[in-house]
Amino acid sequence: MKTCQQIAELASQYVDGELSMADWGQVRMHLWLCPPCRAYADQIAMTRQVLEQLPAEAVSEDVKSELVGRFRDWVDAGAPCDEDPEG
Repeated sequence: MKTCQQIAELASQYVDGELSMADWGQVRMHLWLCPPCRAYADQIAMTRQVLEQLPAEAVSEDVKSELVGRFRDWVDAGAPCDEDPEG
């Protein structure tokens, strides 16, 4: 079973349908057992849906760098939950 940290790292690929069948199954099982990770994946899906409706605008390289840096810091800080779904 994958950990919450591993699920956080795969959540975007899961939402986008880009995982192998093996990874997809493991993520799906974890999400079924772990409400915080399920909420996280749902939030990513909802965010993607909202963003797809916005008109495209150019983003400066400074803003891109800042966003990527903050995201990496967030991922490095840990998973969205620290519960062990296997108890």
